[in-house]
Amino acid sequence: MAVRPGVLVEGDLPRPDGHEVPRSIRADAHTRMLPVAIRSAPAEVAVLARGPPGPCSGG
Repeated sequence: MAVRPGVLVEGDLPRPDGHEVPRSIRADAHTRMLPVAIRSAPAEVAVLARGPPGPCSGG
């Protein structure tokens, strides 16, 4: 099975935001056909998924 290149973008990026990145990719003739997936989740879910801050979590 061949692996196809693609881009995974976090939808909650501050700058450029997660929707500007795919627009930039589509605007460039060299990257226009790359598959782009936007992942987003509410901030509360992301915090819960990481767990509480502590000495081993980098928080």
